Amino acid sequence: MAAPTTTTGASAKPVIAVPFYSMYGHIATLAEEVVKGVEAAGGIAKPYFIQETLPEEVLTKMYAGSSLKPKYPLLEPQHLTEVDGFIFGFPTRYGRAPAQVSTFFDRTGGLWASGALSGKYAATFTSSAGQHGGQEVTHMTTLPFFVHHGCIYVPIGYREPYVSDVTEVHGTSPWGTSTVANSDGSRVPTEGEKRVARFQGEHFTKIVAQAVRGRHLLEADAANAAGAPGAEAVQSSQTAAAQPAGAAPAAETAAPAAAAAAGAAAGASGAAVTGAARNEAPVVREAPAVETEKPPVVPVESAAPAAPTTQDAKTLVADAAPSASAAPAAPAAPAAPAAASHGATAPGTTRPTAPLPEKKKGGLFSCCSANSID
Repeated sequence: MAAPTTTTGASAKPVIAVPFYSMYGHIATLAEEVVKGVEAAGGIAKPYFIQETLPEEVLTKMYAGSSLKPKYPLLEPQHLTEVDGFIFGFPTRYGRAPAQVSTFFDRTGGLWASGALSGKYAATFTSSAGQHGGQEVTHMTTLPFFVHHGCIYVPIGYREPYVSDVTEVHGTSPWGTSTVANSDGSRVPTEGEKRVARFQGEHFTKIVAQAVRGRHLLEADAANAAGAPGAEAVQSSQTAAAQPAGAAPAAETAAPAAAAAAGAAAGASGAAVTGAARNEAPVVREAPAVETEKPPVVPVESAAPAAPTTQDAKTLVADAAPSASAAPAAPAAPAAPAAASHGATAPGTTRPTAPLPEKKKGGLFSCCSANSID
């Protein structure tokens, strides 16, 4: 079962974690925009940094090293149980998550065994060196982690118009936001990519907020059904406290009064009926009993014969009908050829062959070939 979040009540704000790994700062820039979107939608954002696994010597040779001095706390598996959803951000490595993120995923085995993340919401954002460097496949190859934990993946679709923009190079897709960094890391996220990142944080938070409010309402209904002190019990206690000292509760005084009024009404109604019966109803005297002549008993032998049963009727008909051997058998009608009933051709004739359908031009047919985009 999923662990409860840190907020309670029907108006609780959704708590969203934004864990990310960034070696050159591109993902960190998008993460900041995602956090802004979460907060703009009324959520509580909790950014975390996924721990670096490469030594400083290697990072120096890669002209990196900012990942060794993260701005936010390092992500621990337990942090995921304290939130309603999480939006992971990391660059692509051959179309999948980098080793640093995979290492963290491997540390969540205990959460998987207990089902602690089941029912929580998840999303991803990423980056690549080129426009076709594996952004969408990186989203896809991360899905197994969420699926095995029972998480609910939330894409962004095309509600943000920039996702379908073709006037400039960008990395966004219906899966989530992304950026193109160039092979040397010289390109930084554009304003359009950052706008989609803010939209993703806002869109994700609104989806999770619906689930959070619905869960709290269900919990309140279950508590009221079980007789636990809920909203109705609190309202009753507030009403009792507002009454003057020494006054009996309204429910206790109203019930006896209603019962007394009902009894008085019933007594008055009975008295009225009794009086009317005494004054208006005539007195009826019983007439003396008159002896009548009993009908003669008919002997059993003289009774009318019983109607023949269905079985007797069948026997009579069978006796009256002539035997099957006495009647000549009617000649059977010749059976129509089976082939004729199915439209087959007569023997010795050749059925014409239907012309083959004309092949479509343009190579492999797909749902997009009519638009000339495949």
